[in-house]
Amino acid sequence: MKYFTRRLKALHHIPDFNHHPKCANMQIIQLGFADDLLLFCMGDIGSIKLLYNCFLEFSKASGLEINKKKSSIFFGGVSHDMQEDILEFLGIQKGEFPVRYMGVPLISNRVSLVQCQSLIDKLVGRITSWTAKLLSYVGRLQLIKSVLFSIQTYWSQIFMLPKKITKLIEAICRSFLWTRDNNISKKALLAWEKVCQPRSAGGFNVMDIGLWNKAAISKQFCNICKEKNKLWIQWVHCYYIKNKHIWEVQLNQASWIMRKIVKAKENFEAAGYNYEDLRQMHDFSIKHIDHKLRGDFSKVSWRKLVCNNAGCPRWIFMLTLVANGRLYTKDRLLKWGIETDQRCLVCTQANESIQHLFFECQYAAELWKRMLKWQGISRNIYGWSEELKWVEN
Repeated sequence: MKYFTRRLKALHHIPDFNHHPKCANMQIIQLGFADDLLLFCMGDIGSIKLLYNCFLEFSKASGLEINKKKSSIFFGGVSHDMQEDILEFLGIQKGEFPVRYMGVPLISNRVSLVQCQSLIDKLVGRITSWTAKLLSYVGRLQLIKSVLFSIQTYWSQIFMLPKKITKLIEAICRSFLWTRDNNISKKALLAWEKVCQPRSAGGFNVMDIGLWNKAAISKQFCNICKEKNKLWIQWVHCYYIKNKHIWEVQLNQASWIMRKIVKAKENFEAAGYNYEDLRQMHDFSIKHIDHKLRGDFSKVSWRKLVCNNAGCPRWIFMLTLVANGRLYTKDRLLKWGIETDQRCLVCTQANESIQHLFFECQYAAELWKRMLKWQGISRNIYGWSEELKWVEN
Protein backbone atom coordinates (compact mmCIF):
# COMPACT_ATOMS: atom_id res chain seq x y z
CA MET A 1 0.00 0.00 0.00
CA LYS A 2 2.97 2.35 0.51
CA TYR A 3 3.77 1.99 -3.19
CA PHE A 4 0.17 2.81 -4.07
CA THR A 5 0.30 5.86 -1.80
CA ARG A 6 3.45 7.12 -3.53
CA ARG A 7 1.81 6.65 -6.93
CA LEU A 8 -1.26 8.62 -5.79
CA LYS A 9 0.94 11.46 -4.50
CA ALA A 10 2.45 11.71 -7.96
CA LEU A 11 -1.00 12.66 -9.28
CA HIS A 12 -0.74 16.01 -7.46
CA HIS A 13 1.81 17.13 -10.03
CA ILE A 14 -0.26 16.17 -13.09
CA PRO A 15 -2.20 19.21 -14.39
CA ASP A 16 -5.00 17.10 -15.89
CA PHE A 17 -5.85 15.54 -12.51
CA ASN A 18 -8.44 17.42 -10.45
CA HIS A 19 -9.04 16.79 -6.77
CA HIS A 20 -12.46 16.46 -5.24
CA PRO A 21 -13.65 19.99 -4.26
CA LYS A 22 -13.74 19.04 -0.57
CA CYS A 23 -10.31 17.37 -0.71
CA ALA A 24 -8.23 19.79 -2.81
CA ASN A 25 -6.90 21.96 0.03
CA MET A 26 -5.57 18.94 1.92
CA GLN A 27 -4.79 16.96 -1.26
CA ILE A 28 -6.71 13.92 -0.04
CA ILE A 29 -7.12 11.19 -2.64
CA GLN A 30 -7.44 8.00 -0.60
CA LEU A 31 -8.78 6.77 2.71
CA GLY A 32 -8.29 3.20 3.85
CA PHE A 33 -9.61 1.09 6.70
CA ALA A 34 -8.74 -2.61 7.02
CA ASP A 35 -9.34 -4.03 3.54
CA ASP A 36 -11.61 -1.18 2.39
CA LEU A 37 -10.34 1.58 0.10
CA LEU A 38 -12.03 4.90 -0.75
CA LEU A 39 -10.70 7.02 -3.63
CA PHE A 40 -11.70 10.64 -4.31
CA CYS A 41 -11.38 12.91 -7.33
CA MET A 42 -13.30 15.40 -9.45
CA GLY A 43 -16.13 13.86 -11.45
CA ASP A 44 -14.55 14.27 -14.89
CA ILE A 45 -13.42 11.49 -17.21
CA GLY A 46 -9.82 12.72 -17.32
CA SER A 47 -9.30 12.53 -13.55
CA ILE A 48 -11.07 9.17 -13.39
CA LYS A 49 -8.79 7.68 -16.04
CA LEU A 50 -5.62 8.92 -14.32
CA LEU A 51 -6.80 7.55 -10.96
CA TYR A 52 -7.86 4.22 -12.45
CA ASN A 53 -4.60 3.79 -14.39
CA CYS A 54 -2.69 4.49 -11.20
CA PHE A 55 -4.58 1.68 -9.51
CA LEU A 56 -3.91 -0.68 -12.44
CA GLU A 57 -0.17 -0.06 -12.07
CA PHE A 58 -0.47 -0.95 -8.40
CA SER A 59 -2.40 -4.11 -9.31
CA LYS A 60 0.34 -5.27 -11.70
CA ALA A 61 3.03 -4.70 -9.07
CA SER A 62 1.16 -6.27 -6.12
CA GLY A 63 -1.18 -8.80 -7.75
CA LEU A 64 -4.16 -7.24 -5.98
CA GLU A 65 -7.10 -6.63 -8.29
CA ILE A 66 -10.33 -4.74 -7.90
CA ASN A 67 -13.52 -6.73 -7.36
CA LYS A 68 -15.91 -4.78 -9.56
CA LYS A 69 -18.95 -6.68 -8.27
CA LYS A 70 -18.29 -5.46 -4.73
CA SER A 71 -17.17 -1.94 -5.70
CA SER A 72 -19.32 1.14 -6.26
CA ILE A 73 -18.85 4.68 -7.51
CA PHE A 74 -20.76 7.60 -6.00
CA PHE A 75 -21.45 10.86 -7.81
CA GLY A 76 -22.25 14.33 -6.56
CA GLY A 77 -22.97 17.27 -8.85
CA VAL A 78 -22.00 15.31 -11.99
CA SER A 79 -24.11 15.50 -15.14
CA HIS A 80 -25.98 12.43 -16.30
CA ASP A 81 -24.00 12.16 -19.56
CA MET A 82 -20.69 12.35 -17.71
CA GLN A 83 -21.88 9.68 -15.28
CA GLU A 84 -22.72 7.36 -18.19
CA ASP A 85 -19.25 7.86 -19.72
CA ILE A 86 -17.50 7.15 -16.41
CA LEU A 87 -19.60 4.05 -15.68
CA GLU A 88 -18.95 2.69 -19.16
CA PHE A 89 -15.19 3.22 -18.76
CA LEU A 90 -14.91 1.69 -15.27
CA GLY A 91 -17.48 -1.08 -15.51
CA ILE A 92 -18.39 -0.48 -11.86
CA GLN A 93 -21.93 -0.19 -10.53
CA LYS A 94 -23.31 3.16 -9.45
CA GLY A 95 -23.86 3.51 -5.71
CA GLU A 96 -26.62 5.45 -3.99
CA PHE A 97 -26.67 6.97 -0.51
CA PRO A 98 -27.33 5.94 2.14
CA VAL A 99 -25.13 2.87 2.29
CA ARG A 100 -24.22 0.87 5.37
CA TYR A 101 -20.62 0.81 6.56
CA MET A 102 -19.35 -0.54 9.88
CA GLY A 103 -22.95 -1.17 10.94
CA VAL A 104 -24.24 2.39 10.48
CA PRO A 105 -25.63 4.29 7.47
CA LEU A 106 -23.38 6.74 5.61
CA ILE A 107 -25.54 9.80 5.05
CA SER A 108 -25.30 13.57 4.79
CA ASN A 109 -28.92 14.30 5.64
CA ARG A 110 -30.86 13.74 8.82
CA VAL A 111 -31.01 10.11 9.88
CA SER A 112 -34.52 8.74 9.43
CA LEU A 113 -36.64 6.05 11.04
CA VAL A 114 -36.12 3.73 8.09
CA GLN A 115 -32.34 4.03 8.34
CA CYS A 116 -32.48 3.19 12.05
CA GLN A 117 -34.64 0.12 11.49
CA SER A 118 -31.66 -2.23 11.83
CA LEU A 119 -30.99 -0.78 15.29
CA ILE A 120 -34.60 -1.39 16.32
CA ASP A 121 -34.47 -4.92 14.87
CA LYS A 122 -31.41 -5.75 16.98
CA LEU A 123 -33.15 -4.57 20.14
CA VAL A 124 -36.32 -6.52 19.38
CA GLY A 125 -34.24 -9.59 18.48
CA ARG A 126 -32.62 -9.65 21.91
CA ILE A 127 -35.96 -9.19 23.65
CA THR A 128 -37.77 -11.92 21.70
CA SER A 129 -35.09 -14.55 22.31
CA TRP A 130 -36.31 -17.45 24.43
CA THR A 131 -33.73 -16.79 27.17
CA ALA A 132 -35.01 -13.23 27.72
CA LYS A 133 -38.56 -14.50 28.27
CA LEU A 134 -37.41 -16.50 31.32
CA LEU A 135 -35.97 -13.48 33.16
CA SER A 136 -37.47 -11.90 36.26
CA TYR A 137 -38.02 -8.16 36.72
CA VAL A 138 -34.48 -7.57 37.93
CA GLY A 139 -33.07 -9.83 35.20
CA ARG A 140 -34.85 -7.84 32.50
CA LEU A 141 -33.66 -4.61 34.12
CA GLN A 142 -30.06 -5.84 33.99
CA LEU A 143 -30.47 -6.88 30.35
CA ILE A 144 -31.75 -3.39 29.50
CA LYS A 145 -28.90 -1.65 31.36
CA SER A 146 -26.15 -3.79 29.86
CA VAL A 147 -27.00 -5.46 26.56
CA LEU A 148 -29.83 -3.42 25.05
CA PHE A 149 -28.36 0.01 25.76
CA SER A 150 -24.90 -1.08 24.64
CA ILE A 151 -26.40 -1.77 21.19
CA GLN A 152 -27.52 1.83 20.74
CA THR A 153 -24.47 3.51 22.35
CA TYR A 154 -22.41 2.80 19.22
CA TRP A 155 -24.93 4.72 17.11
CA SER A 156 -25.23 7.49 19.72
CA GLN A 157 -21.52 8.33 19.44
CA ILE A 158 -21.88 8.88 15.69
CA PHE A 159 -25.34 10.44 15.18
CA MET A 160 -27.74 12.61 17.07
CA LEU A 161 -30.60 10.12 17.11
CA PRO A 162 -34.00 11.69 16.32
CA LYS A 163 -36.36 12.01 19.26
CA LYS A 164 -38.74 9.55 17.60
CA ILE A 165 -35.99 6.91 17.69
CA THR A 166 -35.04 7.54 21.33
CA LYS A 167 -38.71 7.50 22.35
CA LEU A 168 -39.23 4.26 20.43
CA ILE A 169 -36.20 2.61 22.05
CA GLU A 170 -37.39 3.70 25.49
CA ALA A 171 -40.91 2.41 24.75
CA ILE A 172 -39.51 -0.99 23.69
CA CYS A 173 -37.36 -1.24 26.83
CA ARG A 174 -40.21 -0.06 29.05
CA SER A 175 -42.62 -2.63 27.64
CA PHE A 176 -40.03 -5.38 27.95
CA LEU A 177 -39.30 -4.49 31.57
CA TRP A 178 -42.90 -4.43 32.77
CA THR A 179 -44.71 -6.81 30.39
CA ARG A 180 -41.89 -9.14 29.20
CA ASP A 181 -42.97 -8.43 25.62
CA ASN A 182 -41.72 -6.40 22.66
CA ASN A 183 -45.20 -5.07 21.83
CA ILE A 184 -45.27 -1.46 23.00
CA SER A 185 -47.57 -1.03 25.98
CA LYS A 186 -48.22 1.82 28.41
CA LYS A 187 -48.58 -0.59 31.34
CA ALA A 188 -45.88 0.24 33.87
CA LEU A 189 -45.49 0.01 37.63
CA LEU A 190 -43.15 3.00 37.58
CA ALA A 191 -42.88 5.87 35.11
CA TRP A 192 -39.86 5.62 32.80
CA GLU A 193 -38.62 9.04 33.95
CA LYS A 194 -38.55 7.64 37.47
CA VAL A 195 -36.82 4.44 36.33
CA CYS A 196 -34.01 6.56 34.84
CA GLN A 197 -33.41 8.43 38.10
CA PRO A 198 -30.57 7.35 40.46
CA ARG A 199 -31.25 4.85 43.22
CA SER A 200 -30.87 7.60 45.79
CA ALA A 201 -33.83 9.36 44.12
CA GLY A 202 -35.98 6.22 44.16
CA GLY A 203 -35.23 5.01 40.62
CA PHE A 204 -33.19 2.20 39.08
CA ASN A 205 -30.39 4.31 37.52
CA VAL A 206 -31.21 3.38 33.92
CA MET A 207 -29.54 5.44 31.20
CA ASP A 208 -31.53 8.33 29.73
CA ILE A 209 -30.86 7.69 26.03
CA GLY A 210 -31.54 11.26 24.88
CA LEU A 211 -29.18 12.86 27.40
CA TRP A 212 -26.51 10.20 26.90
CA ASN A 213 -26.68 10.82 23.14
CA LYS A 214 -26.05 14.53 23.71
CA ALA A 215 -23.10 13.76 26.00
CA ALA A 216 -21.62 11.31 23.46
CA ILE A 217 -21.86 13.81 20.58
CA SER A 218 -20.25 16.42 22.85
CA LYS A 219 -17.11 14.27 22.82
CA GLN A 220 -16.77 14.89 19.06
CA PHE A 221 -17.05 18.64 19.65
CA CYS A 222 -14.40 18.37 22.37
CA ASN A 223 -12.10 16.57 19.93
CA ILE A 224 -12.52 19.36 17.38
CA CYS A 225 -11.55 21.90 20.05
CA LYS A 226 -8.51 20.05 21.41
CA GLU A 227 -7.28 17.40 18.98
CA LYS A 228 -5.39 18.45 15.86
CA ASN A 229 -3.54 15.25 14.97
CA LYS A 230 -6.54 13.40 13.49
CA LEU A 231 -7.26 13.66 9.78
CA TRP A 232 -11.01 14.22 10.08
CA ILE A 233 -10.48 17.05 12.60
CA GLN A 234 -7.92 18.70 10.34
CA TRP A 235 -10.44 18.42 7.50
CA VAL A 236 -13.19 20.03 9.61
CA HIS A 237 -10.90 22.94 10.52
CA CYS A 238 -9.82 23.35 6.91
CA TYR A 239 -13.31 23.51 5.37
CA TYR A 240 -15.62 24.64 8.18
CA ILE A 241 -13.83 26.28 11.09
CA LYS A 242 -11.34 28.23 8.92
CA ASN A 243 -9.33 29.76 11.80
CA LYS A 244 -12.50 31.05 13.47
CA HIS A 245 -13.23 30.68 17.17
CA ILE A 246 -14.93 27.29 17.55
CA TRP A 247 -17.33 28.68 20.16
CA GLU A 248 -18.68 31.25 17.69
CA VAL A 249 -18.85 29.14 14.52
CA GLN A 250 -22.30 28.58 13.01
CA LEU A 251 -22.58 26.12 10.14
CA ASN A 252 -25.44 26.71 7.73
CA GLN A 253 -24.14 24.95 4.60
CA ALA A 254 -22.56 21.91 6.25
CA SER A 255 -24.04 18.43 6.50
CA TRP A 256 -26.63 17.63 9.15
CA ILE A 257 -24.13 15.62 11.21
CA MET A 258 -21.55 18.42 11.27
CA ARG A 259 -24.18 20.97 12.31
CA LYS A 260 -25.20 18.74 15.20
CA ILE A 261 -21.59 18.28 16.35
CA VAL A 262 -20.87 22.03 16.31
CA LYS A 263 -24.20 22.70 18.05
CA ALA A 264 -23.02 20.44 20.88
CA LYS A 265 -21.43 23.49 22.51
CA GLU A 266 -24.93 24.12 23.90
CA ASN A 267 -24.57 20.88 25.86
CA PHE A 268 -21.41 22.17 27.52
CA GLU A 269 -23.12 25.44 28.35
CA ALA A 270 -26.05 23.52 29.85
CA ALA A 271 -23.54 21.51 31.91
CA GLY A 272 -21.96 24.73 33.20
CA TYR A 273 -18.77 24.77 31.08
CA ASN A 274 -17.30 27.48 28.88
CA TYR A 275 -14.56 27.33 26.24
CA GLU A 276 -11.70 27.74 28.75
CA ASP A 277 -13.10 24.95 30.94
CA LEU A 278 -13.24 22.73 27.88
CA ARG A 279 -9.65 23.50 26.92
CA GLN A 280 -8.45 22.62 30.42
CA MET A 281 -10.14 19.21 30.45
CA HIS A 282 -7.46 16.51 30.51
CA ASP A 283 -9.76 13.54 29.96
CA PHE A 284 -13.23 13.91 28.52
CA SER A 285 -15.79 11.64 30.19
CA ILE A 286 -19.16 11.01 28.55
CA LYS A 287 -20.45 9.76 31.90
CA HIS A 288 -19.41 12.98 33.65
CA ILE A 289 -21.13 15.22 31.08
CA ASP A 290 -24.20 12.97 31.22
CA HIS A 291 -24.41 13.45 34.99
CA LYS A 292 -24.04 17.19 34.58
CA LEU A 293 -26.84 17.30 32.01
CA ARG A 294 -29.10 15.20 34.23
CA GLY A 295 -28.72 17.70 37.06
CA ASP A 296 -29.54 17.10 40.70
CA PHE A 297 -32.40 14.97 41.98
CA SER A 298 -34.22 15.21 45.27
CA LYS A 299 -33.13 12.22 47.32
CA VAL A 300 -35.71 9.98 48.94
CA SER A 301 -35.54 9.50 52.69
CA TRP A 302 -35.26 5.70 52.37
CA ARG A 303 -32.28 5.75 49.98
CA LYS A 304 -30.03 3.93 52.49
CA LEU A 305 -32.28 0.89 52.23
CA VAL A 306 -31.51 0.35 48.54
CA CYS A 307 -28.11 2.02 48.09
CA ASN A 308 -26.32 0.21 50.92
CA ASN A 309 -28.19 -3.07 50.75
CA ALA A 310 -26.17 -6.26 50.19
CA GLY A 311 -29.30 -8.34 49.74
CA CYS A 312 -30.47 -10.21 46.65
CA PRO A 313 -31.08 -7.84 43.69
CA ARG A 314 -34.61 -9.22 43.33
CA TRP A 315 -35.40 -8.19 46.93
CA ILE A 316 -33.98 -4.70 46.39
CA PHE A 317 -36.04 -4.32 43.21
CA MET A 318 -39.26 -5.24 45.02
CA LEU A 319 -38.32 -3.05 47.98
CA THR A 320 -37.95 -0.07 45.63
CA LEU A 321 -41.38 -0.74 44.13
CA VAL A 322 -42.99 -1.06 47.55
CA ALA A 323 -41.31 2.12 48.84
CA ASN A 324 -42.67 3.96 45.79
CA GLY A 325 -46.11 2.43 46.41
CA ARG A 326 -46.19 0.67 43.05
CA LEU A 327 -47.07 -2.98 43.71
CA TYR A 328 -49.92 -4.76 41.93
CA THR A 329 -52.17 -4.77 44.97
CA LYS A 330 -55.92 -5.09 44.58
CA ASP A 331 -56.66 -1.52 45.64
CA ARG A 332 -54.43 -0.26 42.78
CA LEU A 333 -56.04 -2.66 40.30
CA LEU A 334 -59.43 -1.20 41.22
CA LYS A 335 -58.17 2.31 40.40
CA TRP A 336 -57.25 1.02 36.92
CA GLY A 337 -60.80 -0.23 36.45
CA ILE A 338 -59.99 -3.92 36.99
CA GLU A 339 -62.83 -5.47 38.98
CA THR A 340 -61.71 -8.19 41.41
CA ASP A 341 -62.39 -9.41 44.93
CA GLN A 342 -60.78 -6.79 47.17
CA ARG A 343 -60.32 -9.06 50.18
CA CYS A 344 -56.87 -10.17 51.24
CA LEU A 345 -56.23 -13.72 50.06
CA VAL A 346 -54.19 -14.50 53.19
CA CYS A 347 -56.56 -13.51 55.99
CA THR A 348 -59.78 -12.64 54.05
CA GLN A 349 -60.56 -10.12 56.82
CA ALA A 350 -59.82 -6.79 55.07
CA ASN A 351 -59.21 -5.26 51.66
CA GLU A 352 -55.77 -5.81 50.18
CA SER A 353 -53.34 -2.88 50.09
CA ILE A 354 -49.63 -2.41 50.65
CA GLN A 355 -50.26 -1.27 54.22
CA HIS A 356 -52.45 -4.28 54.97
CA LEU A 357 -50.37 -6.82 53.08
CA PHE A 358 -47.14 -6.06 54.93
CA PHE A 359 -48.27 -4.94 58.39
CA GLU A 360 -52.02 -5.08 59.19
CA CYS A 361 -52.70 -8.63 58.04
CA GLN A 362 -52.68 -10.92 61.09
CA TYR A 363 -50.22 -13.30 59.46
CA ALA A 364 -47.86 -10.46 58.48
CA ALA A 365 -48.17 -8.96 62.00
CA GLU A 366 -47.27 -12.30 63.60
CA LEU A 367 -44.29 -12.64 61.28
CA TRP A 368 -43.08 -9.15 62.25
CA LYS A 369 -43.41 -9.94 65.96
CA ARG A 370 -41.28 -13.05 65.65
CA MET A 371 -38.65 -11.27 63.53
CA LEU A 372 -38.39 -8.38 66.02
CA LYS A 373 -38.12 -10.83 68.89
CA TRP A 374 -35.45 -12.81 67.03
CA GLN A 375 -33.43 -9.60 66.62
CA GLY A 376 -33.90 -8.60 70.26
CA ILE A 377 -36.01 -5.54 69.43
CA SER A 378 -38.84 -4.71 71.77
CA ARG A 379 -41.39 -2.35 70.24
CA ASN A 380 -44.77 -2.24 68.57
CA ILE A 381 -45.36 -2.83 64.86
CA TYR A 382 -45.88 0.41 62.90
CA GLY A 383 -47.29 1.20 59.47
CA TRP A 384 -45.27 1.28 56.25
CA SER A 385 -44.26 4.97 56.40
CA GLU A 386 -43.40 4.72 60.12
CA GLU A 387 -41.32 1.61 59.55
CA LEU A 388 -39.35 3.37 56.81
CA LYS A 389 -38.60 6.27 59.14
CA TRP A 390 -37.53 3.79 61.86
CA VAL A 391 -35.12 2.05 59.47
CA GLU A 392 -33.69 5.39 58.31
CA ASN A 393 -32.76 6.27 61.87
